[in-house]
Amino acid sequence: MTQYAFHLDGGKCTGCKTCQVACKETYKLPVSNLYRKVYNYQGGSWKPTEAGHYVPDGVFGYFVSLACNHCSSPACVANCPTGAMQKDEETGIVWTDHDVCIGCKTCSTVCPYGAPTFVEEEGVCSQGEGRCYLKGYAYMLRGGENDALIAQIEGGIKKEVSVGCSVERCVCSICGEDINTCAHKKGEVYGGKVCCAELVNAQDAYEWSFVAVPAQPRAGVLKRCGGEDAGTLKTLVKRRGSRANQRELESLEKQAEAGKRYLSELRGEVKRLMLVCEQEADGEAIEKLAEKFDESELKEMEKLYRGKMAKKLGLRTQLTYGEKTKAAEDESDFRV
Repeated sequence: MTQYAFHLDGGKCTGCKTCQVACKETYKLPVSNLYRKVYNYQGGSWKPTEAGHYVPDGVFGYFVSLACNHCSSPACVANCPTGAMQKDEETGIVWTDHDVCIGCKTCSTVCPYGAPTFVEEEGVCSQGEGRCYLKGYAYMLRGGENDALIAQIEGGIKKEVSVGCSVERCVCSICGEDINTCAHKKGEVYGGKVCCAELVNAQDAYEWSFVAVPAQPRAGVLKRCGGEDAGTLKTLVKRRGSRANQRELESLEKQAEAGKRYLSELRGEVKRLMLVCEQEADGEAIEKLAEKFDESELKEMEKLYRGKMAKKLGLRTQLTYGEKTKAAEDESDFRV
């Protein structure tokens, strides 16, 4: 498989971040989003001398420009619950199917380079109003029992699915009064507006819930391909297959259509032969019977009834040479 790559000469990089800015400008990214990031790595220390001066002790510093590395075995592709993250077999490029992505951010969590980024798109809620969200940050001390949970979260094994937070007030969207004491009912329409609870002045988050991945569909991760019509091979290839897999599936679909046409024509020929040979038979019964036959059975039936038809309709030789045979007494060979 061909593997495309982005080459960086680290010895010439000065950390000017021009590549970072150019990438951001090219793709018109929002303020908080970057496809390419420039990192500054430095370390070492300075130690004093007897003369009171300080000299470097293993001091180093360098810059690294990082984006997606299109890994040979990308963790984002392996852990994506819906198959939105894919690796092209022809080029080796890792790409995202945005029609399948559910925004669970598992790819960002498991990528060791933090390459996948997520953009909170502007939109409207189910009531047609501007959409907003409340973002919370949780901090956990490393060490002791916390290390196991932190490792599972960073490895994409566990994912947060709900956050409980306290708010100052919960008011009715219709009258502005306390939602628990007003006369309006949530979900009902009043004057063309749906009653719902509005959370006012969020104070603090008091509970975070984590579940193992894969978990619940409503949590943003799935255990299987989909529902009744979503669990088809075609959907599975679209979600988790490469472009080569998709082309192979298209080829198989064309072959399947050709096979269907062949079986339809063969089934029609068998029905015709059966009706010719069994003129007293019920046409609908023969049609239902032929529908149950597979290819091998249809070919056997075709061979059998073609022979019967030849005996029933075919003419025997009227003129003979060599040894003469006695003509049929009813002279049916010559009957028109």
